[in-house]
Amino acid sequence: MNCKPKPDASHYITKDMYHAILKLILLTTIKEKKTYSYKMLKDVGEIVKSRHFPHSGSIKNDIYNTISALENAGYVRVQAKLEGNRVKKYYSITAKGTAALKESRVVFSQAVRSVNGILSK
Repeated sequence: MNCKPKPDASHYITKDMYHAILKLILLTTIKEKKTYSYKMLKDVGEIVKSRHFPHSGSIKNDIYNTISALENAGYVRVQAKLEGNRVKKYYSITAKGTAALKESRVVFSQAVRSVNGILSK
């Protein structure tokens, strides 16, 4: 990941925070609609680049590495389909992925409330 500080608070986002958020974005995107690699890359790339992430350059490797980790963890499954003369990999969320996403939303929400409580003092 190539991080460059921006003139706002985005430069405080660490690599670990970025990857945790990317996992949630990917799981949510896949949960909303079974999708294939290139479409997911395009859609998630636009979200990441437009949301104050300290990222400059291609996020292709970040997305593919993260989706591979989600697949290895059993959170998503891949199905290859031949379309024309190309094979497209379609991703869908598993029950384990849905549960992880639900739990992650709760954990992130609680963390944000805790941090906001500390910062508002």
